[in-house]
Amino acid sequence: MRKTFLLFVCLLLFNPFPAVAEQTFREFSGEFTPQNNGERLLAFLVSVADPESLELQMDALPGDDGAIRAVSFALHGGALGGFRIERLTLESAFIRLNPPSEWIRGNRRSLRVCNALRSNFELVIDEHDILEALKKYASGSWSRISVDLTSGELRIQGRYKPGATGFSLMAGITTRLELRDGKRVMLKAPEIRINGEEKTALFQRDLDRLRPVLDFNGFPPALTLSRLSVDKGKLLLATATRPKAVGGIRYRYVRDRERPFSIHPPESFDFAERQFRNGDIVLVGGKTWRSKIVNLFEDGNAAFSHSGIVRIIGGVPYIIHASPESELVRMERAETFLSPKKVDRASIYRLRGNPGAAETAGRKALEYYEERVPFDTAFDSEDHERLYCTELIWRAYTHAGIDLADGLWYSLYNPVLCGRLLLPNSLTRSPLLEETAILR
Repeated sequence: MRKTFLLFVCLLLFNPFPAVAEQTFREFSGEFTPQNNGERLLAFLVSVADPESLELQMDALPGDDGAIRAVSFALHGGALGGFRIERLTLESAFIRLNPPSEWIRGNRRSLRVCNALRSNFELVIDEHDILEALKKYASGSWSRISVDLTSGELRIQGRYKPGATGFSLMAGITTRLELRDGKRVMLKAPEIRINGEEKTALFQRDLDRLRPVLDFNGFPPALTLSRLSVDKGKLLLATATRPKAVGGIRYRYVRDRERPFSIHPPESFDFAERQFRNGDIVLVGGKTWRSKIVNLFEDGNAAFSHSGIVRIIGGVPYIIHASPESELVRMERAETFLSPKKVDRASIYRLRGNPGAAETAGRKALEYYEERVPFDTAFDSEDHERLYCTELIWRAYTHAGIDLADGLWYSLYNPVLCGRLLLPNSLTRSPLLEETAILR
């Protein structure tokens, strides 16, 4: 208590924070050009969350060093990581961000919270939004998916059809949720049923990878959560003290579908065409909910979640990849594949010392595109008629006499997905590949 009080006194005596401004209110809709640091903060938040509405309040404009004495915002209907958020509210006191000159629209990592004395937080997620996110992830293998948040429990079920088989399974999970350490949301006593029979033990390895379901250890600013409730179709996570709106400067933004807020720059990652060669492998970490699911099998947010192979045509680098969205093998220009709207990190990997094999693999990948090979929604590496993203790369290089997957397969043992997978992040551990560029 004494240390906190002394810190507060020091903040007042050696105050780097701007003085309190007069009461101000401005409304924004659609595209707008920021005129000061407060509006730059509003523009940044809109660019990364695309909210239906957002109210930002500050006791004074942020300084050029990023210091703000008190700030709060209330976001409704935003999209974070491809997942719609019903409501997110945050209040912070004596917060210091990195300088506004470093904030880049659409680049979530360009804004950093350097310090905050206190933060209060509340997040509400609707079961309908969870359902929509699961439908995007599930692709063609799942149908009749339902989500139910009630009486402290989360229930998810759906009908799963493995590969091209003629039968389907009714699979479901029922679980409670609990807070650990004020940072992590964990599954509590999950139960999995397949065709009405309890099969939890068969899925234990997969359930272990779902713990924690949510982790706020890296959430800026640092938070300590103490409230979690699941009821009436809503999931709520919050600190002990509810966030309150800060008085002073008030900005309100409302989405305009006819005049959307544009995200610029960057329009693409910074790269030169000469950085790419035929057969290069491009690994990316995506922002979509599908990408978050892929990351559950690997190294969390540090993992790559999608991949493609380079083919140079007329001096222009194209990326060929098995797309879960279009459910086909696609070919896109590098700047399209590397759009910051979909991707937040990317690296180029190259076959060591064998450009001939890389050239052959690139040509084989082009054949997959020209043949319109469908995406493998069952992730079945034994199915030669369909391909998922890393399987495309593996088969293209196998055609060139190179086995990139040797010792890198990940095994799943449960009644829904049973077999071996080659994950995007696994390719980073191949001794046959070297990282030639990290794209930013």
